[in-house]
Amino acid sequence: MRDDPIVNLTDLVTAAPAERAVLWRLTGSPQLLANLVRLPAGDTVGEHRESSLDVLLLVVDGGGTATVDGHRHELTAGTLLLLPRGASRALHAGPTGLAYLTVHGHRAGGLQVGRPPADTPADPPRPPDR
Repeated sequence: MRDDPIVNLTDLVTAAPAERAVLWRLTGSPQLLANLVRLPAGDTVGEHRESSLDVLLLVVDGGGTATVDGHRHELTAGTLLLLPRGASRALHAGPTGLAYLTVHGHRAGGLQVGRPPADTPADPPRPPDR
């Protein structure tokens, strides 16, 4: 993954093998996360919800469909789609595959690395067995 402030997404998609992969990830930004993802022909991202973040999805190459809260949207290169927080969403790559960029803010209380504060128990208390 590169830290360059300018990245040519088309070049990254063209240079990488046509398999499911994260081709690029934005690093070094304290406020934004971005991922360039490729799905091979016929592959899917199953239905799920993002409860706390709006996500922008930009189709870079190929095509397919997105289903957002039960509404199906055709995706082609250049399509920009807002996936609102709380909405169910699923993706399906078409016959040429699908490469897309997602951009969103950091999740509140996101991944934290390191030791918990000294006053935090190692394991949360369990409810009594009944």
